[in-house]
Amino acid sequence: AAADAPPPVAAAPRPYSPWRTLVPRYWTPLAAAADGGGTLLGAGTSAHDVLGRHAYSARLLGNVRTGDVEGDAAYRLTRWARPFVDVTASQAWQYDTVAVRTPGGGPAQEVALDRRSRVVGAGLAFARPRYRTSAALSVGASWETRDYRSPLAALAGRADSLLGASFPTLSLAGSWGNTRRPLRSVSPEDGVSLSFTAQHRWQDGAGAADGASRRVVGVARAYKSLDLPGFAHHVLALRVAGGATDRRASTEFGAGGTSGSSALLLPGVTVGDPARTFGVRGFAAGAQRGIRAAAASAEYRAPLLLPARGLDLLPAFLDRVSLSAFADAGSAWCPRDVDRAVQTLCRRTADGASNLAVSPDAPRWLASVGAELNLDAALQYDQGYRLRVGVAAPVRERARAGRAASVYGTLGLSF
Repeated sequence: AAADAPPPVAAAPRPYSPWRTLVPRYWTPLAAAADGGGTLLGAGTSAHDVLGRHAYSARLLGNVRTGDVEGDAAYRLTRWARPFVDVTASQAWQYDTVAVRTPGGGPAQEVALDRRSRVVGAGLAFARPRYRTSAALSVGASWETRDYRSPLAALAGRADSLLGASFPTLSLAGSWGNTRRPLRSVSPEDGVSLSFTAQHRWQDGAGAADGASRRVVGVARAYKSLDLPGFAHHVLALRVAGGATDRRASTEFGAGGTSGSSALLLPGVTVGDPARTFGVRGFAAGAQRGIRAAAASAEYRAPLLLPARGLDLLPAFLDRVSLSAFADAGSAWCPRDVDRAVQTLCRRTADGASNLAVSPDAPRWLASVGAELNLDAALQYDQGYRLRVGVAAPVRERARAGRAASVYGTLGLSF
């Protein structure tokens, strides 16, 4: 009787649906330093479907000191081989001060001026990886809105009228490189890496000047290996960066600070520094600000030790140890003949012994020299990090640094 039973009927095929696999399965606590010295606490999550066509990530954080909310979300569609489709949204706060003179003509006083930025954007990304070279190009559009807050209501209103409103933006970015990275290397080697970004931004508001501004940033890196004793090549590395906006700018550049990368080292513990286009080690981030900026760095990177072993029973692994000696220089400034809104954007004051941002009207170079100890390590054995511990000594504009030398720690390559 069983042999005479009809075969089971196969279920009818259905179109693929990614939605069940895109439901978030986890959340991670986050903690990070906020602009202005505060602390951000929050959580993040991400997910992707089983075929890799859809992926997203999201973070939401609150500033413990001010109560302000920051966050971002990103979505990528890879249904087609090219291009990728990206959609993003974010909100961030920047805390600053400006000098305000009293009506009676007394000395200027520092008054808080906080800026909230909300940005939504979409773009197309094209990638062309090859065996010896790689290239990428992306085009996008975004819409940013800004508003200001200050204990002095008149200052907030003036900032909103001159610097606020909305900013529709078109952007273009590209990169090309042919550097090599052998398995045990301590740095990219024997090649160059070029990248650029360009923006055309309109300003829609009462303070808009001539309606549009342009912004261009370019970065060039070069690496040369040296066949000297050690488990890997020694490397000479050079980096040059420049940026400019026109005289109707709505966003300034910042020079100074340590450049690297940040990572969630442990749940709730985020360490490291962001990548900085115009970083100068030994100075505070944004020690100078302006609508023109330039920076250069030179490094000598040498292998030191190759432990290649775990640390007892701990879930950690130490692979390579290397040393770097560096020299950094950079500046950001505002030319004298700029529009009224840009004059407000560039107006900064500081005494000679502090590290508050200033905007010189011509390049005043921040410069430093120093050395770093680099540890290539892993936690949980499958996530690699480069930990950098260094000391930097300013050699120009020392008063702006506020100290003869500084010790720091961060993650990732400097460039």
